[in-house]
Amino acid sequence: MIALTINYAVCFIPALGRFQFEQSAQSQYKIRVAPAGALDVEEVCRALEKKLGTAATTAVELVDAIPQEPSGKSPLVINRYARAVSSAGKP
Repeated sequence: MIALTINYAVCFIPALGRFQFEQSAQSQYKIRVAPAGALDVEEVCRALEKKLGTAATTAVELVDAIPQEPSGKSPLVINRYARAVSSAGKP
């Protein structure tokens, strides 16, 4: 569900290009963007704040290309926080 929410929040931003959204803690996010032109980074921040709330800390990282996972895929959303929380509950 978060992939759809984030995609919809930023998909209309001109020159966005490809992106990858990452959650690393409860309210910490990063969006990696390989822009397709002159990108307004503040517009990206405002769009994400609108969906995630003002308590969220969001960083925008401009990259030449979206990094691939060892599998060769470039997932739209990476949720390291959910993985850490589920791992912490295991014996």
